Amino acid sequence: MRILLLSLGLLLLIPGSSRANSILRDIDNAYRSGAISEGQRLFYRVAAVKAPHLLPMRFAGVTRSGQSMTHPWAQPSVRSHFRVMLEAFRSLDRVEPALRRPLHDLLLPPPDLTYSIDSTALYPIRVSYGLPSHAAKAQRVMEVAELAYQIEVLDWGFWEPPIEPTAVLYRFYVEDAGGAAGYTSPYLENDDTPHLDAYTYIVIDPTLDGVYLDTTVVHEFNHACQCAMDYGEQVAFMENTASYVEAEIFPEGWMYTVAMFPYFQSQPWRPLEYKATPTDVYEYGGALWVYFLTYVYGNQDPRWIRQVWEGTVQNGPVNEPDYFDALDAMLQPTGGLTEAVKTFSGYRYFIGSDDDGQHLPDAGEWWDSEVWRTATLSTLQLPVRDAAPDDNNTRPLPNGCNYIVLDVDHAPQYPVRFAFRGNSTLEWFVNIMQVTAGQPTEFTELTVDASGLGRVAVEVNGMDEAVLVVCQLGGEGYDPDGLFKTPGDYYYSIELDVPAPVVTGVSPDRIAQGAHDVSLSIFGTGFVQDPDLAVSLSGDRAVVTSIEFVSDQELRVSVTVTPDAQLGPRSVTVTNPGGSAGVGSNLVTIVSPEELPDAGPDGGTTPVDPGPGCGCRSTGSDHSPWLLLLLGLGTWFNIRRRRSTQSE
Repeated sequence: MRILLLSLGLLLLIPGSSRANSILRDIDNAYRSGAISEGQRLFYRVAAVKAPHLLPMRFAGVTRSGQSMTHPWAQPSVRSHFRVMLEAFRSLDRVEPALRRPLHDLLLPPPDLTYSIDSTALYPIRVSYGLPSHAAKAQRVMEVAELAYQIEVLDWGFWEPPIEPTAVLYRFYVEDAGGAAGYTSPYLENDDTPHLDAYTYIVIDPTLDGVYLDTTVVHEFNHACQCAMDYGEQVAFMENTASYVEAEIFPEGWMYTVAMFPYFQSQPWRPLEYKATPTDVYEYGGALWVYFLTYVYGNQDPRWIRQVWEGTVQNGPVNEPDYFDALDAMLQPTGGLTEAVKTFSGYRYFIGSDDDGQHLPDAGEWWDSEVWRTATLSTLQLPVRDAAPDDNNTRPLPNGCNYIVLDVDHAPQYPVRFAFRGNSTLEWFVNIMQVTAGQPTEFTELTVDASGLGRVAVEVNGMDEAVLVVCQLGGEGYDPDGLFKTPGDYYYSIELDVPAPVVTGVSPDRIAQGAHDVSLSIFGTGFVQDPDLAVSLSGDRAVVTSIEFVSDQELRVSVTVTPDAQLGPRSVTVTNPGGSAGVGSNLVTIVSPEELPDAGPDGGTTPVDPGPGCGCRSTGSDHSPWLLLLLGLGTWFNIRRRRSTQSE
């Protein structure tokens, strides 16, 4: 079954394999290069769908056979050309006058074809077709159209498509859909209503069959209902909704909807309202977003999404309120649209092989729909500092997210600290999802302050993975219709949250000016062996040149002091990996060489008691007899060695 579904997805949905998309892309490229005007682009795109004989030879959208011109594709390879028709209709007022009338005429519905079927169930629907061989296909289109009308309009409450008075019935045509499975075409504004709605008709390609035919009819009928409510709404949300609706009416067609999820999930950094030209199927896969909304907030009732659409109804050409406004108003009891986006950032992760069984039902069966990962790391790779997406083009756009997965394949001794540094002018949501098989997933939000910084420590022992989710939120006032969207610039660090050590003593405790590579022992607790372990002395001109880890209670370091170093006490700081530091105040003193007459060539002086942790007391306290005896013997041997060297 998995192979069958994958094959269907490849045949029907991959934009790169679509001849129809290739033609539209040629036209768009000509427009971007300045070779054709915006009006010509719109006219040629509609002509590529409805009247390929009107295309100039420069475009590869048609083939010639004598004087006739036919589409070069035999099977539909695009889900719908609705967007092509809608964009042209919306832009009629901007088209140059010489093309405005021809484009308008091209958008008009054709006359009824040779044969037609009228609904016998009192639904205002007519299906017409041109060939007797298409009679059975037309009958099935009528049956599904009646079902769509009953469920979408009468049961769910979507607004019925308006019917132009001279037409009497709503028109479906079974004919070549220009390389797509079908399309809905608006062609005239409905002046009888104050809101922005349009008359439409629907074309269904006669090559369709079975479930694909059924789902296409209900998909396109939903577009007609949308145009009855607000034809100025975001195209992406129109396709999100129609793709969701088709699966709700025909559950056996769910495979077509699921086949589009990977295109949506493979680019989670995009805005939810993103749409490519020509389509790359992202907006169809966005049915996942609508499915999430109805599941989490609408009690799995499609009437809930119809309420969203009612909230978008507008009386003017500017798309206000848009569907973001409608969602935000409906979701106020649960925190509005922003909280829904945050919640969705988690739900969309638990799909396919990442399903934890606690989020969307049956999500584990949605093959190849795992969300794209910005990075996958191992706890053995820590620390990771100041990392960012390898490709700047994948940084999150408004309401888009990145996913950084930390596999806990080696249980660390300490908690893991996640740190974030992002553009402070943007609104961020940063979350750590703690995933353990068979247990509820836990969530820890990393609070980002006004300067764009934040950090949080998480105990990861015993879990399978920790997922750092970085989302740029649209923020208050964000308009999905805006043309310019700023990618979110950020950096993240993941490292062990090692506690600060305690520094209790240093031996020797005095160093002469000008001393080179003096060997000091530093005593305390909580030292961690790691290349990032650091030791420093306060002030200038006294530098630690090497560090040797002896134990978690002792370090051995070499210190060099310049001849002009300031005299006096210095504090010793030990910094564990991850940045936690412990300070021993005034444990070492820089003295003049004259104050250390017995100093060796390295400039050090007599070792002292290391302090707590060794069973004795720190500098300035009484020493135990045994320690004093050892120190005395060490001094005696030192003197004997120097005298022997001098006599030689």
